[in-house]
Amino acid sequence: MINIDAILASGGRLLFNETNGRWGGGSVLHSIAVRLLGAEYLKCYVILSVRNVRSSSLQAACDRFSRTEFCSTAQANKA
Repeated sequence: MINIDAILASGGRLLFNETNGRWGGGSVLHSIAVRLLGAEYLKCYVILSVRNVRSSSLQAACDRFSRTEFCSTAQANKA
């Protein structure tokens, strides 16, 4: 597993600024993905984290993710 950090610059350009080829910040995401998607999730899925996402409430965020099938239970069960 490798952690890759990037910055979204103006104009939509993605600038990669750091990589860590060690067990680090991604370990929490990995643990969650194993529980939700199964131990072999890396064969079918890519996981990422996004910080500072604005939402009026946790429920509103969950509702939005469900509508877009973003890491939904139905999608996870297809694996």
